[in-house]
Amino acid sequence: MTVDKPVVFFSHSSRDKVPLSGLKERFVDLTSGTIDVFLSSDGQSIRLGSNWVASVEQALQAARIMFVFVSPNSLHSPWLYFETGHAYSKKIAVIPVGLFGVDIGLLPPPMNLLQGFNVTDANSLNNIVVTTNGTFAFSHKPGFTQADFEALNLRGGIAEAAGFVGQHAAVVKAVQFEAPAEDGDLEQLVNCLSHLHGFTRSESGVLVSGAKVTFRRRDHQSDVRADVDPLAATEVFESVEKGFRLMGGQPEDAACAYECTLMFEEHVTYEAEPYRQLSRLGSSVSVADEKIRAQSRLFWLCWSSLNFAFTTSLTPHGGRPLYRFLVARTSAGTFRQSRLGELVDLLFERGILQYGEL
Repeated sequence: MTVDKPVVFFSHSSRDKVPLSGLKERFVDLTSGTIDVFLSSDGQSIRLGSNWVASVEQALQAARIMFVFVSPNSLHSPWLYFETGHAYSKKIAVIPVGLFGVDIGLLPPPMNLLQGFNVTDANSLNNIVVTTNGTFAFSHKPGFTQADFEALNLRGGIAEAAGFVGQHAAVVKAVQFEAPAEDGDLEQLVNCLSHLHGFTRSESGVLVSGAKVTFRRRDHQSDVRADVDPLAATEVFESVEKGFRLMGGQPEDAACAYECTLMFEEHVTYEAEPYRQLSRLGSSVSVADEKIRAQSRLFWLCWSSLNFAFTTSLTPHGGRPLYRFLVARTSAGTFRQSRLGELVDLLFERGILQYGEL
């Protein structure tokens, strides 16, 4: 850093080093080198052999703005919250920036009380230039383009998955499909997956890039389970869904019947009281019919012909909750995959699903 240039601090997770190093480089170009950007992981802001903590402290002393890049990688980073709290206490302007699907408006206090923005396209990315112009009385052109946004890979795969699990794909840890199947039906599923990258078949199932499908036989019955990476390409979700639909004997363009479970990252919580769930969701939901409710002890609701419920896993010794699950059950002829993403977005919007303590 040079003493004659204003300093902007990029607080982040080192796992996001590649896209943020690119972002820093492009930002410095757009501001004609008039601003020093401190990015601890770039190999330049902290010299080899220097004390890391002392270097961060020095940068915080010099900075007037801190952009806090909150991503799935940094949500649990204690250093990010240490840097943020330290900067705030020193009257540095702290601006949270949601990356890769993280919505800063859904973060718990105090982060969601700070004025910030989510990076979703070039226009939102230009808020970085506009903010620094306002702070330092510069007049640099907000020159980030959509091509810059795409080149920096700031989508991080989230946009691909958003169609299936909604806009909060960043906090979905796992997606699992299950459905009963006859032995003769399995070929239908296999054929739907055979064109995908990495396709490998074995006696127990199929492996492709983004998904693992397991054939299981239990008590003279067969079923199929598909574990899908939440950030897998849309094509993977569509191929798995199509295979499940055809297994059930449904026409190619029909809705399919299956059970889908979403596992959320451990900091995601949900409103467990049924009366509050009903109150917050209003007339858009109803209590599921008695036949569905009798199948388990979970409290089942119905939204747009989709039955859903929540459950929680515990530590082996009965400790604090680890993960929350949204279980959705569909019936043939009533449900298409895009509706699940709409439901997840609705649950976050109404405060049923929430970002808890980080």
